[in-house]
Amino acid sequence: LAYNCGACKADGRYALTFRVDEYIDNGNPNKMQWDKVLKIGLAWSDDGFDFEGEPEPIFEANEEECGRAYDPRLIWMWPNAKICVMGGEQAANVLLTVKMRQLEKQGKTMTKEEQEKFMEPTVKKYEQESSPYHSGANLWDDGILDPLETRTALALGISMALNVPIPDQRFGVFRM
Repeated sequence: LAYNCGACKADGRYALTFRVDEYIDNGNPNKMQWDKVLKIGLAWSDDGFDFEGEPEPIFEANEEECGRAYDPRLIWMWPNAKICVMGGEQAANVLLTVKMRQLEKQGKTMTKEEQEKFMEPTVKKYEQESSPYHSGANLWDDGILDPLETRTALALGISMALNVPIPDQRFGVFRM
């Protein structure tokens, strides 16, 4: 299952990134267990319609799905938390890999200094924007929690959840 596609046009070609979650076949076709392995794939096209995928993912990580998209009642951050799936260095390396593959097809290359210069803005941006203070300032969470207050916050959150009626779900089976 591939989803969360994103596409852009670069150097006259179309690049498509997509998310793939692998599943574990537990022998019961009615109940597949979804594994928490996230892979980001990359595919290229000259016309924007026929894409050829790279043989290996450009990023792979274990992640728990979370965030506002999953409609949680509370999201708290510790002061040392990061709000990114990967760090700036890893993200910059992914972008550098894509750039190097583009240049390789053109018969070009980058020096070590050019590679470092190419990666620098991405690393800086991730460092600034992965902070819980940035997240809080954008109202992406409910605030920064002192780690010593975690038990109190959890107890209040559980109490809140248990005192709110659980709505009836009136939707059918989602097919992708």
